[in-house]
Amino acid sequence: MKKILFLLLLCMMAGTAGAQRKVSSGLLVSGGLGFDREAVEYGGYDMWGIFAGIYDYPLERYSSDYRGNLSLGYRFRIEPDKNPGFFWDIDLLLNAKFFKDLNCYFEAVDEYSYVPAFWTESKTLRLSMAVSPSINYRILEHLYTGIGVEPTLYFAGKRIFDAPLVLKVGYQVGKLDFALTYRVGFTKVASNELVPYGKVSDLNLSVFIPFHVK
Repeated sequence: MKKILFLLLLCMMAGTAGAQRKVSSGLLVSGGLGFDREAVEYGGYDMWGIFAGIYDYPLERYSSDYRGNLSLGYRFRIEPDKNPGFFWDIDLLLNAKFFKDLNCYFEAVDEYSYVPAFWTESKTLRLSMAVSPSINYRILEHLYTGIGVEPTLYFAGKRIFDAPLVLKVGYQVGKLDFALTYRVGFTKVASNELVPYGKVSDLNLSVFIPFHVK
């Protein structure tokens, strides 16, 4: 589905490129909350270690929580002559996602029972680059809604590719453009060598500050 939608967006962009009326560009800053759409938890026994008496804490439980994100980028906005209610945004983005990780270790009370012994918390930062094209429609003079696809490459740690679906509602105040964006990911984002994170979603507030208008 995401591939079909992405190809459809590219075709629509190509069809309107020759009829552009105005092109503006400028800084794009956004940030917001993160949501885990799948349970992100891992646990396991090292039975060989238990029987050999090597490990004091044979059971380990690992979990991760996606807390939020920040993005910094540059936006190109294209408004075609035909169908002036429609316009395009093409965003070049550098993203940072923040995760809170929890490792809990258990110790044996008897042959069959375990209780939590101690746990450790850590924070993980996942960096990515993205190109985010979207098509938008003005509902009112300053109010618009849009849809797009955001091909994303995670480059810090294990390299992962994702193409989230992007839904947004925006409002223009003077030269500034404020938008509420919901991003739905389709690929598990690897956190470390042990366990991959689940699929994640974002709810962001962004501000577009145009510098150049042609």
